[in-house]
Amino acid sequence: MTPIFVAMLYAKDICKTYGALEVLKGIDLEVAEKEVISIVGASGAGKSTLLHILASLDQPDQGSVSLKGQALFSLSSNKLAKFRNDHIGLIFQFHNLLPEFTALENVCIPGFIGNRQRGGSFKIGNGALRSFGDHRKSLAQTFGIVWRGATPRSRGTCPDQSTGDHFCR
Repeated sequence: MTPIFVAMLYAKDICKTYGALEVLKGIDLEVAEKEVISIVGASGAGKSTLLHILASLDQPDQGSVSLKGQALFSLSSNKLAKFRNDHIGLIFQFHNLLPEFTALENVCIPGFIGNRQRGGSFKIGNGALRSFGDHRKSLAQTFGIVWRGATPRSRGTCPDQSTGDHFCR
């Protein structure tokens, strides 16, 4: 018996324009849970725009996006922010980590914002960082620690999807 495909992430007819420039023209995408995908294309083709829409950081001019059955753009801005904090991990090309904090503290920030218990956030953060090296140093100390902090931070609160300028998971 063939397993039934159930999309964890579903996007239908995504369109986005900036002025007269059509960046995305009717993009459809289905991604199953634990499926790994790559979005490739020339510079300026709309890869980051699509990823920002899939992560609910930007809204399409047309189309819909759902994650685990939840239509993202039907939520109020506060509910969408909470949903994003609970279910979507982001890794940006420019990592957006805070250099005055350790890697562990950076990984835990989404949990703190989500009002999760500090002890639980630190436990999850430690687990996410375990395979990424020494997290006691300041992130400003080495470039490698910066990326070792950005990746687990996207997963540190157990999100269902990691996306951004770099899709991961």
